[in-house]
Amino acid sequence: MHNTHVTNNQTLGRRGAKRGAVAKLSRDEIVLAARQLIEAEGAESLSMRRLATIVNSSPMALYHHVDGRADLLSAVLQQLCAEMPRPVLSDDPRTRMVESATILHSILSQYPWSLEILGSSAALGWDALNLVEEFLCAARNLELTAAQADQVFVAVWNFIAGSVMMRVNNATVQAAEGTSWLAVGSDEGKPECPLARQLGEQWPGVVDAYSPVGHLDTIISSLVEEARAERGLGTMRVAG
Repeated sequence: MHNTHVTNNQTLGRRGAKRGAVAKLSRDEIVLAARQLIEAEGAESLSMRRLATIVNSSPMALYHHVDGRADLLSAVLQQLCAEMPRPVLSDDPRTRMVESATILHSILSQYPWSLEILGSSAALGWDALNLVEEFLCAARNLELTAAQADQVFVAVWNFIAGSVMMRVNNATVQAAEGTSWLAVGSDEGKPECPLARQLGEQWPGVVDAYSPVGHLDTIISSLVEEARAERGLGTMRVAG
């Protein structure tokens, strides 16, 4: 996809260099340039050196406004999330947990590069974290303790993030090698693995066809019931 902003910035940079002038930058301008570079060429193209070239600056000058690549990705994710319409979630806590998790999966699938910064030191604000807050509040509404709610979220998060990464890795391997991520060889003197081999041969299509969304309800319900049972609470009422 051609990005005129990136091209124009490069042109302006060359002109500025001829005049010996370096434009004053703001954090907002740097984040905007980073976002447009990501949209034009993918997140893998983003580096402080590349961005400095685009905005006619130096990498060290950029560090006066941003902390580095993770900070830039975090700021871009914040912008993208802020532009998304806020969903209307169910009043039923369990359903609200499923809906929040489903939307999180959708966002990660759309912006898989966000996995790079989640769990890093890059700060995230309300726009990026409100679905996490909704999930945890709903879990507490079902009488889970804070520790139980956290554990349920971590389990669901690992499931979602793992699914997204598997799809990304599958696409990367296919594009680079044209082979399957699950390639089954044979070990001399050891038993064959016919079922695993069959799965390996079908792996790309199986991964592409699989979606965790249909399983989120079952997983969340099971985890919540287990947590409630630990506290001696009864089976939760299922809405609808």
